[in-house]
Amino acid sequence: MYATRYSHLLENPAMLETFTPCKKAHVLKALICLSKFLGVYEEFKSQLKRFGIKWEKPNNLAVFFRIMNNKSKEVIVEVKKVLPYLRPNEKLFIKYCFLTGLRRVEAEKSFNLIIQIENLEDYYNNGVLEHFRHPKLFLRGTKNCFISIVPEDLIKRIRESQPINLNSMRLRLRRKNLSIHFGAIRDYYATFMLEHGLLREEVDILQGRVPSSILVRHYWSPNFKEMKTRVLKAVQRLEDTLNSTLSL
Repeated sequence: MYATRYSHLLENPAMLETFTPCKKAHVLKALICLSKFLGVYEEFKSQLKRFGIKWEKPNNLAVFFRIMNNKSKEVIVEVKKVLPYLRPNEKLFIKYCFLTGLRRVEAEKSFNLIIQIENLEDYYNNGVLEHFRHPKLFLRGTKNCFISIVPEDLIKRIRESQPINLNSMRLRLRRKNLSIHFGAIRDYYATFMLEHGLLREEVDILQGRVPSSILVRHYWSPNFKEMKTRVLKAVQRLEDTLNSTLSL
């Protein structure tokens, strides 16, 4: 996605310096891959040198402060404020985001696909949403999602719901000076799963990240059936929390 959107920066990469460090790293990585594919890597590397653009090392102190100042649980208060202005399908979508930890764009595509796909078994299989079977929708280079483990009753409710239009929802909330930070919902999911029995590597897989460690890439092979049982148990506890705090 980034390679397509920012391919024009191969000739003039100055705009990279206007991005956040995280986005800059993702775009730069995509452009390097694109330049190698097109056979212009050396020229692109020269342009980066000309504009003084370099890879930035992760700021460990910034990461530390993000962890210490984490306010992901405040998202419950935020969502509670917007609930009166949401339609039934939008409330269900918010619940879906909480119970999957998907990114906003992925969640919207997934929610609508559950509704629109003719044969649900081509997507939902024995408690698992198999996003990887629809690569054009869910495999986006640096931002992917592979699977989500969700209870069947949630899928049935979504199947009977109306499709979601996030732009419409966000514009309506904006007129009320309200908003929803979906990144905080994703953080909430990850933190909740870690606190309720999942391994860090398992949360990474569920959120579309494949860790770069040698252990994961070459040796780690979890018992998927046992992992699914633990995920569904944690998701049920999360759903109970949402039902008691938000009445979702």
